[in-house]
Amino acid sequence: FTSLSAQVKQMRVHAGGNFYWWSIDKENRDLFFNDMATIENGNFGFDLGYSVGISLREKIYLNIGAHFRKKRLSSFDPSNTRQTFSYLGLSPTFSYAIIPNFSIRGGLYYDYLIAQTASNFVTGMNQEEAFSAFDYGAIGGLTFRLKRIELFTDLNIGLSTLIIAADPMSPENFTNVNNSRSITVGLAYILD
Repeated sequence: FTSLSAQVKQMRVHAGGNFYWWSIDKENRDLFFNDMATIENGNFGFDLGYSVGISLREKIYLNIGAHFRKKRLSSFDPSNTRQTFSYLGLSPTFSYAIIPNFSIRGGLYYDYLIAQTASNFVTGMNQEEAFSAFDYGAIGGLTFRLKRIELFTDLNIGLSTLIIAADPMSPENFTNVNNSRSITVGLAYILD
């Protein structure tokens, strides 16, 4: 066995832009009728982070990363709700070098909500109660390396429930609120 420091092959810092979106099903209930509507939201944000790559075998790496992620939503419906979420998170991933400068990766992300703002919340839900503090899911991505610079793209698929269940007596009910996705494109600088 070799020491962990001998297995660490790269340390990197990265920055990128993301497009984050979700869709939720909203049911309106009152005394006379029920109707269901799907609401789509999306907008641009950014990611900043640091990671360490540990060589497991030739061409296979375990990457352990920490990041700050800003996600924004602007609704595509008439309510014009605008929300901003700030997260700190971890993202363990495995990568495989297909050729020397090109690799694929997959893994998980786990984000903790540290701040949130909104310009217009959905009726009946206040800022503190509306959204879950945790967001987690799966990551898939591609990386192209040129000397000390990497160009990367990631797709994140959310698996967590983002909106905490509303009051069952409320005229509005939300379902299928774990359909969040984000695409990130960015640059990384290799420090080692």
